[in-house]
Amino acid sequence: MQTKSRRHVVLPIDGRDDLLSAEIRGGKGTSLAVMQKLGLRVPPAFTVSTTVMRAYCETGELPKRVTGQLKREMVLLERKTGKTFGSRENPLLVSVRSGAATSMPGMMDTILNLGITKAVLEGFTDRREAEFGHSLYGRFVKGWQETASIQAERTVPDDPWQQLFGALIAVIGSWDNPRARLYREHHGINHKLGTAVNVQAMAYGNRDERSGTGVVFSHNVNTGTRGIYGEFLPCAQGEEVVAGKRTPQSIGFLREWNQSVYEELDRAVALLSSRERSMVEVEFTIESGVLYFLQHRKAKASLEARITSIVHDIWDKKLTHEAGLSQVSQEEATQIASVNSFDEIDMASALQGAVVRGIPASPGVAQAHVAFTSEEAVERASKGERVILFRPDTHPDDLPGMLVADGIITLNGGATCHAAVVARALGKPAVVGAGEIPEGFLSGIISLDGSLGVVVPVAVKLCERVLKKEVSLFVKWKRKAIFPKPRHDPAWLKKRTSPTNLLAHVYLLELMAHEAKGTELAFETERLRCEWYTKAAECFLCYLVQAVKSELRHVSGRSSGDMRRVRSFYETHELDTASEDTLRNYFTLAVSMFRDYNWDSSYGGKAWAVIAETALWFVEGKIGHTVFVDRVFDLQHNTGRVFDKHRMVCDEETVIGYMLNVKKGATSSTQLVRAWTTSYDVHIDPVVNDLRQKGLQLNIWR
Repeated sequence: MQTKSRRHVVLPIDGRDDLLSAEIRGGKGTSLAVMQKLGLRVPPAFTVSTTVMRAYCETGELPKRVTGQLKREMVLLERKTGKTFGSRENPLLVSVRSGAATSMPGMMDTILNLGITKAVLEGFTDRREAEFGHSLYGRFVKGWQETASIQAERTVPDDPWQQLFGALIAVIGSWDNPRARLYREHHGINHKLGTAVNVQAMAYGNRDERSGTGVVFSHNVNTGTRGIYGEFLPCAQGEEVVAGKRTPQSIGFLREWNQSVYEELDRAVALLSSRERSMVEVEFTIESGVLYFLQHRKAKASLEARITSIVHDIWDKKLTHEAGLSQVSQEEATQIASVNSFDEIDMASALQGAVVRGIPASPGVAQAHVAFTSEEAVERASKGERVILFRPDTHPDDLPGMLVADGIITLNGGATCHAAVVARALGKPAVVGAGEIPEGFLSGIISLDGSLGVVVPVAVKLCERVLKKEVSLFVKWKRKAIFPKPRHDPAWLKKRTSPTNLLAHVYLLELMAHEAKGTELAFETERLRCEWYTKAAECFLCYLVQAVKSELRHVSGRSSGDMRRVRSFYETHELDTASEDTLRNYFTLAVSMFRDYNWDSSYGGKAWAVIAETALWFVEGKIGHTVFVDRVFDLQHNTGRVFDKHRMVCDEETVIGYMLNVKKGATSSTQLVRAWTTSYDVHIDPVVNDLRQKGLQLNIWR
């Protein structure tokens, strides 16, 4: 029998703790409930659960119980605020916002000031607040026409309840708009999760000169340095900050503007960061000198900032090594260790000439010609061109261009605007709030430094980046924790190993790890992925020792003396149990001989120089386990002659080629499993299969 609580689909934010799950309330609704429980001042609100959206998508109608529960919660909002929905004299206006379980900044719709009608507007005029009332009404109409008119008539209803139900359907519908789907696909977010909808009493950041709005972080989101960081707009509503239409003040301005509010905000941000054990982002509004908290979430910070913050928390014993390392994938650790930067001397010289300075919104460097629209960026990128996207300010519809661009520049906006938040989430450098651009500045190649917040109209020399202390240390910890040192294990010689089995598991787990990011299975999936890559790398290193040895026997011509040296080398040092130094010397000599001497047409030669060099790089630590394994498979795929030199591996070169072709076109782990198990009789390891079953129950795999 279904309990009464389970029939509740419209939930007060001060409701039961067992209904705080983001899968039910969405991220925003859960945030409101958490902040209120911590004693922070939150405008009264309630949440329409994700269950309603799923039911609406299945039937095309809202569940019947929604109407009654909405009216019940609106009555409670009226009691808590002392205002009345639709009242001319004392109106309750609300915001209607989306709230997915996973943050999707700017991808779905929001409507502010809902409940304002012509009668309500006349009431503002009667109270000598005509300018304020018209500002609220104008923002509501604009929001309705941009969002709700897609689902309903373009004409704005003059009945507050029609507005509320229309906005609810519009926000639910925005879950499936093209930009939201594209964002989820890029970030591996499951389309089936759905969104909740939050209805909250308005706090007016534009009421008077003692009002304002802003977004702050517990850390600098570019560097990871602790301390309140963000922006503030006096006499404005929240959407103005994130939309990037105006360039806001630094949060330091708030201290001068209202020190007591600044100190209250600082304490609250520290409390939320401690509670979440993470960098947090906090949205707030000040109405007539009173601070209200609208939302908090884990911050969309740059990778460098995330790593720096994690290292500081490990040093301070706020995080264990295991918990800290699990928050960054091996893919991300490899990415940050290989990023380039601009040569300091060359950049210093470039800064003596023409330069545009803006707000450093997302670190990193980019160098390319400019695309002036999202459509242009996509078209040029499809032709293989590198581009930097330039816009006055970005809008969610610019996401396709942002995905393909190497970097982003905007004229307007601050460090918390749409362009900045999305660029950090994508790991792309960005400079925002650049102001006016001199004529002709963007006509040729430009160089953008998102850490400095500068753009110059010349190509600056690129060089290898010097990692800051915290990042360098974290990368070392990650390598040590995830993968062991390259190891030559002769025990593999006694096994009969299938390369296709190794291939199936490393690439399946690669996709699964990508899809599991940010979920409760992320750490377990990453651990299994690394376990299989380690297994494959050790097998391939042992095999290549034997395979190179086999090929070296076929040297001819002037190399006979060197061949005697090679024979002496591996007979003396017993390669089957060789040390790291012995292997390094052996592969170095093999690379030289394969490159420099004569070979029969079907043996050795320059192709084997590349194969031996791959093993050498792995032993030397120049490439890690994942790159080594991928490169060996790639060499087998392209030369077709790697896996046929020793009985320790099964020769399946034709099947490997087909499987690699399938892998290149696969977009999900489910698709890969289906293709491989159907066509190639691949048997998935029981441990991996158990993990897949867990993920299926949680709707993780795409």
